[in-house]
Amino acid sequence: MFTSAPGLPEELPGPEPSRWLSTGGAMLPWGADSLGHASRLFRRYGKVVALVRGGGMRHISPDGDCPGTVLACGAEATERAAMGHELFVKRSLVGALHPGDAAPERKQPLLTFGTGLFSVNGDEHRRLRRLLSPVFSRKRLSGYAEKMVELTARTLDTWQAGEIRSVDLDLRDLASGIVTETLLGATGFLDGRQAIASLTQAIQLMGQPLTRLLPYDLPGLPYRSYLNATAQLERGILAVLEARRREGVSLSEKGDMLSALIGAYDQESQTRLSDPEILGHLSVFFAAGHETSANAISWTLFLLASFPSVAARVREELDAALRGGLPTAETVESLEYLGYVVKESLRLFTPAPWNGRVLADEATLGGYVIPRGAEVLVSIYETHRIPEFFERPIAFRPERWETLRPSPYEYNPFSVGPRTCIGAAFATLEIKLVLAMILQRFRLELVPQRIDRFAELVLAPKSLKMKVTQRDAPVSKERPQILGNVYDMVELPVG
Repeated sequence: MFTSAPGLPEELPGPEPSRWLSTGGAMLPWGADSLGHASRLFRRYGKVVALVRGGGMRHISPDGDCPGTVLACGAEATERAAMGHELFVKRSLVGALHPGDAAPERKQPLLTFGTGLFSVNGDEHRRLRRLLSPVFSRKRLSGYAEKMVELTARTLDTWQAGEIRSVDLDLRDLASGIVTETLLGATGFLDGRQAIASLTQAIQLMGQPLTRLLPYDLPGLPYRSYLNATAQLERGILAVLEARRREGVSLSEKGDMLSALIGAYDQESQTRLSDPEILGHLSVFFAAGHETSANAISWTLFLLASFPSVAARVREELDAALRGGLPTAETVESLEYLGYVVKESLRLFTPAPWNGRVLADEATLGGYVIPRGAEVLVSIYETHRIPEFFERPIAFRPERWETLRPSPYEYNPFSVGPRTCIGAAFATLEIKLVLAMILQRFRLELVPQRIDRFAELVLAPKSLKMKVTQRDAPVSKERPQILGNVYDMVELPVG
């Protein structure tokens, strides 16, 4: 979207405004493929670059007078933004689509969608972090793991050897079930599933350029569908919240996150969470626990199918450690090589590729003075591809993690610093458990197809189809034809 007062320093490099579309020309390649466009800008201009020279664009800032968008990558920019969190602040997940505090009734759901811990700063962030930490305690994670295993087994029971499945959709459905039951428990399951569907639609619509270019509530426009999806999401979560309170069961007897949120109490501030705060947290947890985990598992299965020797080594480790039994929160921690595979997959296919901040005051970044109100998008995805940190950066080499010890600013798939993703342990546990159970039962093969990325809030395959085979079936020597920009992200075997 455009700003009312472009104001990035002229010395900050970047592409010139379009002759015919002015600053809007930058929206076209950015909207088509933000990661690919940013990679080209970094190669041409350096590690700190304006999305369009002089400013005039905004992506995550709700402020119409935002000076412009700055892209950055590398350990220095990562540390600057992460550790200077009082200066580099977070805003609502809806970003430039935020309607402002005086929003009309139709846009009221946008005030809570994607807020919660994600959008607060300073003392309020520290208060909410204290309130929410028990939700992700080790004891609760063990309980969540049991539900993850149960739902994964139920999903895999429906898979048959020989069939070709849209694995990305299967895993999205599985992650939906996991996040619904771990967040909400059995209460309001139908409302929860409907909320998940609305959330998925809202996230997809947020990433469409037309939603941002034409933010009008008119028939046929994606922005109207976006408003409908956020309203349905709010109704679904509020229905679940009300049902839980009607149950009359002690919250301590429940093992789901919603109970923990309702019962959370901060001794230091002597406060509890309000309904709008719970609503905001749940929408963020839905998004983080649903899309990111499903996509991470999808990309990892794609890598394992592309590199059968790596998959075979993972299966050997699983057989030795689990002896045919189901994995648990404790046993997956001992799976060292699976851990390396997951780390390498998260490096190459970072689930949340951008860390977006807005400057609360003027700041220096990469030698440039960036004005107050400008938005800074730090590319975790690009930082994970810097050759000085990672030899052969787009090669899939899990073995590198046997000796590699990057700093937290060089490798940070769940961000770093005071705002490290509070659900990182939950997501990592889910990824490992689901992968372990799939590999215990099946071997998945790629089929001829085109694999392109969708990268807005999350990095997802637009489509991923795989053939289900028996785990001990011989590996085909013929490699299927794979097309698409997946080759920009990882070196794949040929021949």
